[in-house]
Order: sequence, then C-alpha cells, then structure tokens
Amino acid sequence: MKRCMFADFTFKIPFEERIRLIKENGFDGVMLGFSDGLKYTQYDIVRNFGLKIENVHSQFDRMNALWTICPESEYILQRTLECVRVCGENGIKTMICHPTDGLVPPEVSRFGIENFAKIIQCGEENSVDIAFENIQLPQFLDVLFDRFESHDNVKFCYDTGHENCFSKHTDCLTKFGSKLACLHILHLSGLIRH
Repeated sequence: MKRCMFADFTFKIPFEERIRLIKENGFDGVMLGFSDGLKYTQYDIVRNFGLKIENVHSQFDRMNALWTICPESEYILQRTLECVRVCGENGIKTMICHPTDGLVPPEVSRFGIENFAKIIQCGEENSVDIAFENIQLPQFLDVLFDRFESHDNVKFCYDTGHENCFSKHTDCLTKFGSKLACLHILHLSGLIRH
C-alpha cells in the first residue's frame, strides 16, 4: 500500500519545503488541495521530488450552493469544474469532492442533481474519477450514489475521522466500499491520506 500525505498539512511552511519534508519522511505520494495560489503550479514541484500525486481535493467551502439556487451557485460549480479539468490536464486520476458543506443540510433538489451531473460528465470527458467523501451529512452520498451508480467514474472517498465525529454507526465503508477509491485515515501525528 502506498503511503501518502496531505500536502496542505500547514501553511506556515512554504509549499516546496512541505513536499521535501514529505519525501524525506518516507511517503510515496501526496494528496493536493486546489488552493488559489498553487492550483496550476504545484504538480511539477511534486513530481520533481519523485512523489506520486494520488489525488486532488477540490475546494469544499460553500458546496451547499450547488443544491440551492443562490448568487454563488454558478461560481461554485465553475470552480469545481475547473478542478476537474486541471486534474485531467495533469494526468491526475481522482478528484475528491464534498457533496455538501456544514451541519445545516440543503434540500435535495433537481438543481443539485443537475450540477453534480455536470461535474461527473466533466470527469468523464477529462478521464477523472469523482470521489465523493463522507462528511457531516452522509445521507447525500445515498442520493448521489443512487442517482449516478451507473457512471464508472463515480467513486467513494472514505474518511475515518468524519465518520467517527459526525456519523458513527453509519458504516459508509460497507455501504459504498465497492466504489472505494481512496482513504483518509486519522493518525495520531496528523492525517495520512491514501
């Protein structure tokens, strides 16, 4: 099994130094964020250190705007589609996506289903798997996996810490394990991401 580390474990250390530390501490690869300052430039830096880019985590703030028509809806959709396209351009197979944001759930809506259909289609067009992560409201995974189960690029990202904190006894791993593409494992020294 490959050992990968989230490259954004701190912002107090410059990005290239973080990558060097990850490499020197025996990791095989990284998971990258899609932060504004590095979203186009980080890939070559990582590869120059001989590390694999396991996946990229799309930005996840304000994801509820994909379910409810609001002034930010189009921006959040385009931001997520951009992450998919950049993953494709850089040969990254998997993009992690949060279905919602926060503890106050939006209504499941046709608008939301259409937005996620666009994200999944963009993934298909760019050879990128979309791995939906279990977060605070795992019932949205039921909706997405039920609606899009026939799409080969719809995958699951299992986060042990999220399930332990927000949805104990949900057992997302059993429910969606057949679609498992990546794991986020809480470790005493931080997060190790595979």
